[in-house]
Amino acid sequence: MRGRVSRRALSVHDFQLSIETLNPATIPDVNQPELGIDLQDLRVDAKSALRQAAQMQFRTVELPAAQGETTPQSLSPSGRRHLQRIVADLGLSMSALSADFPGLRLSDPRSVDERVERTCAIIDLATELGVSTVTAA
Repeated sequence: MRGRVSRRALSVHDFQLSIETLNPATIPDVNQPELGIDLQDLRVDAKSALRQAAQMQFRTVELPAAQGETTPQSLSPSGRRHLQRIVADLGLSMSALSADFPGLRLSDPRSVDERVERTCAIIDLATELGVSTVTAA
């Protein structure tokens, strides 16, 4: 009978062979936290900071999105795809985008509307990049 799947019972031996062929280094340990770095701490441009983070063996990075070259206004659609590709090629993942505005942040009534708009743009960017966390100091 074509297309019929054999329904034999799996034995403990079958399971053991499957476990032995797995590379433990490729299985993430959900109980082990990943070590990440805020790229602003490296005080270089974004590409250099990403390379340095990978060289230092960090696994996750927080990108500054309130100012600099990784703001929503600075990243075109192709720039956003390029950023994602660089991060992935380096073996990194983006854990957060920083919406840390210098100065009085959201407490200054003269600039609160503009800062709320910028914060919303950062949240939209995070959604587009698949980043689940936006931070602010």
